[in-house]
Amino acid sequence: MAKPKIALASPNQNAISETFIHAHRDCLPFDVDYLHSGFSPLYSEKNGYIGLSQWQLKKSFPFIGKVNLPLHASYDDVLTAYIKRHGIRLILAEYGLTGAEMMPACQKAGIPLIVHFHGFDAARRDMIAPYLDRYKDMFAYASSIISVSRDMTEKLIALGADPSKIILNPYGPHEKFRVSKKERLSRQPYIFLATGRFVGKKAPHLVIEAFHLAAERNPDIRLVMIGEGPLLEQSIQLVRSYDLGNKVIFLGKQDHDRVLAEMQKADCFVQHSIVDGNGDSEGTPVAILEAGLAGLPVISTRHAGIKDVVIEGKTGILVNERDITAMSEAMIDLAQNPPKGFDMGQCATHHISQNFSLQKHLDILTRAIQDALGDSHV
Repeated sequence: MAKPKIALASPNQNAISETFIHAHRDCLPFDVDYLHSGFSPLYSEKNGYIGLSQWQLKKSFPFIGKVNLPLHASYDDVLTAYIKRHGIRLILAEYGLTGAEMMPACQKAGIPLIVHFHGFDAARRDMIAPYLDRYKDMFAYASSIISVSRDMTEKLIALGADPSKIILNPYGPHEKFRVSKKERLSRQPYIFLATGRFVGKKAPHLVIEAFHLAAERNPDIRLVMIGEGPLLEQSIQLVRSYDLGNKVIFLGKQDHDRVLAEMQKADCFVQHSIVDGNGDSEGTPVAILEAGLAGLPVISTRHAGIKDVVIEGKTGILVNERDITAMSEAMIDLAQNPPKGFDMGQCATHHISQNFSLQKHLDILTRAIQDALGDSHV
């Protein structure tokens, strides 16, 4: 029996941080056509260039930048024709903005739309503002809306989503992060690991500020930071200003195997997520799920989906956003009592594996797609 054809529409082709989208593309039990390039997808990995009007593209998404494309009738008409020509039965839109762009073509082609929100698309005011009217139409048309945290669900309802259409479906880490972590006999130095994009909502500078306070009292600690982004250079300069060059290591962007290797060497995972000035916030950070599955205690903030993942005092320590003093105290606590952190990490592995598996996430999404298609099985 042939698998149903669906299209997965995503802004990016292979963003290393978007492990959840890679899993949707590669692991969902459907014949998946992957459309990508900006919030208005232009290219199919199976069928090549789709083709869109420059005028329509710039009107729909003005901050996508200058493009040189041949003129066509309209964005919606081109996508509608593509959907019909290739027998696509449903579109799974990654991010709300993508869903808003996909909705008219889905409506014209008479196929269902499922929209998977991830974070900024439910929170960042400057990005959402031009899409508010289209969000309302999209919420009305969509078969279901996927949320990754309880906080996000509340935001989506406030934006106008029908609560009965919202499916809470947190991410799950890849099974490769389930490793047998042994307690180190030698604890010098005690290693904190931070991995993620250097952007406002992840506040890498606040991790450094907290680490600086902790290192003043406990010089035998180290911080390893993985990732890149607009705040990387600022973070490097902050480390230099505190003369922490021998204690903080920047590894830049790394693949998942290297991240896993660093988690195996580390003693604790740390991330200071905040609501940024423009309203941007996390969904449920995949790195925290991965760290927990890998046996690391987590020090983080009471922010968005992190509260759903970390059990305070059992699998990690949570502090209020921007409270670097409390975060530094948590760092000192675990560095001075390594067995406590190790026990938390063991609890985290059990908790994540039981409640946030990748397969569970995929199963819930698969059922939502089957329901929208009216198929009892695939």
